[in-house]
Amino acid sequence: MSLTLAALALVGTAAQISAERNRAQATQRQLEAEQEARNLQAIEMLRRFEINKVRALTDAEKLRQRQIGAFLKGGVDIGTGTPLTVLEATTSQVLEDILLQQEEVNFKVNQLERGIDATDQLIGDTASASRLNQFGLFFQGAAQAGSLAVRGGNTQRNRGRSPAVVGGAEF
Repeated sequence: MSLTLAALALVGTAAQISAERNRAQATQRQLEAEQEARNLQAIEMLRRFEINKVRALTDAEKLRQRQIGAFLKGGVDIGTGTPLTVLEATTSQVLEDILLQQEEVNFKVNQLERGIDATDQLIGDTASASRLNQFGLFFQGAAQAGSLAVRGGNTQRNRGRSPAVVGGAEF
């Protein structure tokens, strides 16, 4: 009977190890999916920034052309003085806005990349912890099975005999 219990202990240990492996793999898949989502988000942010930058430059050029048209219609010389300053200020403001947006996008992308790096570390740590847990389960199960097998062997040999008592412990 003890050998049967030892075998059951080993089967139970194998099931625990398998469950631990499956849990670790599921965690790894989830972390990899989160990592991929962050990566796609960073790519999309950069793509949208480029689209918005082109749109802002196009809109700025249209505004500049309207300003030039208004100055010419009013008979103002646009090559010097206030009209030139206004045109330069408009262009400068658009470029400044684009640079600020670029800084913001770069910051957000860097944050996402840090999250990706942290997830890489977490994936490695999870895999290591799972392996250690599986080894621990294996040795725990082996010790339990060995203990049950030894107990079973001792029970078979001692059947029909009175137990010996030494120092308060039964043998």
